[in-house]
Amino acid sequence: PLRSTMTQIAERLSTQGFVRVHRQAIVNADRIAEMSMFDSGDGELRLNTNVKVPVSRRFRSKLRESIGVPSTLN
Repeated sequence: PLRSTMTQIAERLSTQGFVRVHRQAIVNADRIAEMSMFDSGDGELRLNTNVKVPVSRRFRSKLRESIGVPSTLN
């Protein structure tokens, strides 16, 4: 059995285009179709498979950096 923390898994996958977007979610940045941010600071991603994934405030800046969205844009 494989036992690793989400942080360790995210670090290993970051070189392959994956980004952590929530304490329970890591996504392939190439699969992101749409990103919506809410006034609360949290947000939601829609992947190209129409799966919706939550985005937490904690990981928002790392996500934007990974997909090349300026921090001044929502």
